[in-house]
Amino acid sequence: MDESLRKAIEDFLTAFRNCEAVRRHNEAKEAYLSDGHLLTLVAEYNMQGQILRDEGAKPERDEQLIAEITAKLKDTYDEIMRDEKMAAFTKAQDEITAILQDINKGIQSIVQPESVEGGACSGQCSTCGGCR
Repeated sequence: MDESLRKAIEDFLTAFRNCEAVRRHNEAKEAYLSDGHLLTLVAEYNMQGQILRDEGAKPERDEQLIAEITAKLKDTYDEIMRDEKMAAFTKAQDEITAILQDINKGIQSIVQPESVEGGACSGQCSTCGGCR
């Protein structure tokens, strides 16, 4: 790898590591991971989801059990999503995902310009939404 590119990547990573979106994400993640009750709810939700998948895969399914588990899953999901720590974590994750998608789109516009919205690069930057 070219040394100037390596340096640019290092500079970018430092800037990204120190940006407000990453700080908010890390703080929200720490708050989420330190909340025992919330983690228990998520584990319960995951366990009930697995039970539902297992029951749904059986040739002779217990429709009553499926309905009960589905209702329990909805209730647990609603309780999880009402939690302010989960709401903050979800919002922070969405923000980071959007940033990563923008970064990926920028890289794709260089490596495979035809894969970015609008098709192949015409060479007329004023009409392109990919590189800017």
